[in-house]
Amino acid sequence: MHDEALVYQLKLVDLQRTNLSSNNKEIAVSLRGLARLYQTINNDKEATKYFNQRLDIFQVIYGPEHNYVKEISNELGQLRDSVTISNAVGNEKK
Repeated sequence: MHDEALVYQLKLVDLQRTNLSSNNKEIAVSLRGLARLYQTINNDKEATKYFNQRLDIFQVIYGPEHNYVKEISNELGQLRDSVTISNAVGNEKK
């Protein structure tokens, strides 16, 4: 089920990037959905990639001090913390 959702979300982002300006808010919204899907399947590398792309767009649109930018930065920080904890737990099991 997640695989199918990923395929459609990736197609949506590709279509938006083809038809909208590169820093369009709608692309950023879709990137969040894509990042969340990758989080759901525990692919933190891809989730981080798409959260960063979303952050870049919102920084251009709103500037670095806007609440949206701060919220996305916070989400990225939480994801990094989660990855760090997962890696530490994984290393303890070895």
